[in-house]
Amino acid sequence: RSSSVPASCRFGRPLIRSRSPSPAPEKTRPTTLVFHDLAHSLLPQQLESALSAAGWDGTYDYLYLPMSKSGKGSAGVGYINFLSPELAEKFAQEGRHEIDI
Repeated sequence: RSSSVPASCRFGRPLIRSRSPSPAPEKTRPTTLVFHDLAHSLLPQQLESALSAAGWDGTYDYLYLPMSKSGKGSAGVGYINFLSPELAEKFAQEGRHEIDI
């Protein structure tokens, strides 16, 4: 057991949410999306090229594709931070299906 994790910390418990959720204010709407189930052979340059070819170039300021522990390919997940919540929402609805990865 690690001494750096408090004994009172319990993982996997559901978050407490209000009974009547309201739309998030503009400041807190997400701009970062996560890609799941990416090919382990995918390289960061390939993901960036696919986004550019689909017309998403210039719409994000951060793209991260972590590599596997072996260093021979991606970990199968990627992160992209869009410049605005609107761009993130548009990509989530339309863009993921437009890119060839």
